[in-house]
Amino acid sequence: MPKVSVIIPVYNVEQYLERCLDSVCNQTLKDIEIICVNDCSTDNSLQILQEYAAKDSRIRVIDLDKNIGEAAVRNLAFEEIKSEYFGFVDSDDTIDKNFYEVLYNNAEKCDADISKGVIVKYDSDKQEWLIPEWSALNSEIQKNIACFINSHTTAIYKTQIIKAHSIKYHEGIHNLVDSYFLLQVIKYAKKFVSTDDVRYYYYTTPNSVSNRRTLDTFKNTIEGVKVDFELLNHLGFDSNSYMPMFKYLVRVVVWRCANPFMDDYITTTATKTLLMLFEKCLYKEEFLINYFTEKKNLARKEILTQLRRNIK
Repeated sequence: MPKVSVIIPVYNVEQYLERCLDSVCNQTLKDIEIICVNDCSTDNSLQILQEYAAKDSRIRVIDLDKNIGEAAVRNLAFEEIKSEYFGFVDSDDTIDKNFYEVLYNNAEKCDADISKGVIVKYDSDKQEWLIPEWSALNSEIQKNIACFINSHTTAIYKTQIIKAHSIKYHEGIHNLVDSYFLLQVIKYAKKFVSTDDVRYYYYTTPNSVSNRRTLDTFKNTIEGVKVDFELLNHLGFDSNSYMPMFKYLVRVVVWRCANPFMDDYITTTATKTLLMLFEKCLYKEEFLINYFTEKKNLARKEILTQLRRNIK
């Protein structure tokens, strides 16, 4: 049985796929299986996968005859896992050569349900790889695992957790799918371990969902926030776990308003969403609305102004 299953969803990424596969195939931890799910790509992605699979027996290619979306692809891949732990690599990203060896050894040493590394994104201004501002530091997550609300690709997870609790990705949303998954994992994980010694390299590409600031992206984000918030309220977290997740969802709404399509519809929709979040917050007495006033973005200021008018 392999030690780690690596799930790679693939859809029209011929330009980046070889870079990703080289990164995974050349891991110092050799005892892995690589599950590549081709989500009905229309470019040469499938051919690339087949060429790599012919050279590396650890690669399994699942070729779908219709496009089902990234969340459904991950759920499908869950059924194929044969190892004790699993992780994800997006098909346009890369990882350190010892990424899975370090994470697996740490997990085994501590009998951890989650073993995490670090995500970095290239800063073109500083010309170096840096931790994105939206990703919590491992030091923060060690103090409160609930801070691990995004960047699901930075970790490996014990397979038994998703099997025992039927954990799935939500297939009806396009944004914040990682948060939906992590909310469930965090609920049931008993042991978390992390290291800053290995990196997951996150690349922004023109086709990345996270790189598109359009009206459709905004609508998808709002829908994702609502779905995640409903799950958050349903899972029964205590205040210490609830509040970091809640504040993250609020920040997402505010951040998504800072786009070139800012208009009355976006402002109004975001304001209504924030009002809904606050009204249904299970620990509203601990929600510090002034926490967000330090941000200088005009869209945020406008939303906060309207929010204060409506909160009594």
